[in-house]
Amino acid sequence: LSDGGSVLSVIFLAVSFGIALRRLRHHQLNTVDDLVHVALSSLVIILGWIIDVIPLAVFGIVASIIGVQGFGAFVNLGAFVVAVLLALSLQMAYYLTQFRLGSWVRPLDALRGVRDALVMAFSTASSTATMPLTYASLREKVGLRERSASLGSLVGANFNNDGTALYE
Repeated sequence: LSDGGSVLSVIFLAVSFGIALRRLRHHQLNTVDDLVHVALSSLVIILGWIIDVIPLAVFGIVASIIGVQGFGAFVNLGAFVVAVLLALSLQMAYYLTQFRLGSWVRPLDALRGVRDALVMAFSTASSTATMPLTYASLREKVGLRERSASLGSLVGANFNNDGTALYE
């Protein structure tokens, strides 16, 4: 603890736990299970505070970069975003064309039918987590047979690496 920054971080952590435990002062501590519950609850409270502060911290870091280097640092980032969006658009056009040529379902109807699964996949960044919703959407909204819907949802969730490769 010779570094002054580490002492301050220990003090900050202790004060944070103290404030979080103060909010949980009415919980009874009769068993070890109660102690673990209070410790976990205080950790969840602290993590909530951290999540609340993160947008301000990101704003501060970005403002610091802009203040020191100007907007030049974001030109390459903008070019990267445009390249990824263009590649994803080309990928979508390819798959919609394949959908039109190899299926009886119109591409826009299919997109409308699986909209909920797409929103969930983009918000969770996981196609595997959307498998049940994808299967239900393909069966109920798009109208695929059970075998086709199950194959489509499994293959789509497990082999969906081309979008990830574009992102990387």
